Amino acid sequence: MPDNRFEVQQKQRRRLFKSLVLNGLGICLAIFLLVPPGLIFRWTQADLSFLRLPLIGYFLLRLGSDCCLIYITSRAGYSAVFLLRGAATAFLIFWIFKNAILFTRLSAFAGSLKIFSGLSEIAVFAVLFIFGSTLARICGLYKSHTAEKYVGPLGISLGQFIMGYSLWQSGISFSVYWRPFADIGLVLMAGLTAVSLSTLGLLGEKSRNALTADLCAWLRSSPVGKFFLGAALAAYIIFLRPLIFEHLPYAFLFEWVLLCMVAWWVYSKIVDLLGNRYTAVTLDTDWHKHIQQVDDLIDEDFEKIGLLQRDFVELGNRRGLLNYLRQVLRNNKLTDDQNNNVLRNLIEYSDNKIPWYNFWIWRKRKMNQNIENRKTALQCTINNMSELAHPVYKKKRRTI
Repeated sequence: MPDNRFEVQQKQRRRLFKSLVLNGLGICLAIFLLVPPGLIFRWTQADLSFLRLPLIGYFLLRLGSDCCLIYITSRAGYSAVFLLRGAATAFLIFWIFKNAILFTRLSAFAGSLKIFSGLSEIAVFAVLFIFGSTLARICGLYKSHTAEKYVGPLGISLGQFIMGYSLWQSGISFSVYWRPFADIGLVLMAGLTAVSLSTLGLLGEKSRNALTADLCAWLRSSPVGKFFLGAALAAYIIFLRPLIFEHLPYAFLFEWVLLCMVAWWVYSKIVDLLGNRYTAVTLDTDWHKHIQQVDDLIDEDFEKIGLLQRDFVELGNRRGLLNYLRQVLRNNKLTDDQNNNVLRNLIEYSDNKIPWYNFWIWRKRKMNQNIENRKTALQCTINNMSELAHPVYKKKRRTI
């Protein structure tokens, strides 16, 4: 154990050193390139020194967030990371948008005065959008904890609604230059409001009432589909409906018929669900009392597992998770061979190497692919442990 702890500390120090080098390099480049006698001034003959302060502040806040990620291993630490990263992005975006009109000093943007003046008007709403996104990410840390079961879903839902509201207000600001921008912003807000309502399904997903739990599970499922549903409904009301009613004299009749058909389809689906899932045919037969025997795995420190899983999925650090799961299995009287068999997906997992020449979107794509692979390895491990705790689960999975 001391050796493992020493290796973890060494890895944390290397990560901090890497962050210090990259952010320090960014600060040096911002100072070197953006001073009036710098390279950019020589190439463009334009003073862009107003970007120097926001870039330096951005890199400093990013460095602070990396320090929190390394030295604070708790939900509060991850909250600080998200808060500092959101503050860094908001500071940079606000400063650039507020001074966007100064970009017209460049000859390439000399004719785009209206666009950059519009960006300066939506600087506050851009910060509001980042605030909503940051709030949703922070509250996402609490969505699976029973002690704060209302904090996570309500915070995520509020953050998503704030994001939609900021897009709507930004569209209104840009509607001065093109009127449909306001309607497009309203469509985006409707989609994000639908996602916000979908997130509220987390409040009752684990309800003891089976009907409530199923309804909330349906509401929570496919948030992307809910977004497109809300956006499509808003687009129909704003754009298509006025055109249809203008050119078709009996459009209201067709609309009511379509609404009744949809209502009948929803009603029939609900009736089928209630009939198939919540009722059963009564059979006259002999019966005897059934005694259910369930052997659960013992876990005395359940809260820690969420942070370890997040550390593995988002950062690729599996050592802490493996050590924790091994100890849990040992507490349940499993041998080392059985432990290795249960945890084989986690033990054998390795990230796909990212070539040094991959930049920007290609590097991001590789990183997202690694995250998905980690999720798959973790899910396989969870399935193995579920089969170990409940052997019936294994048979059920095979019949799906």
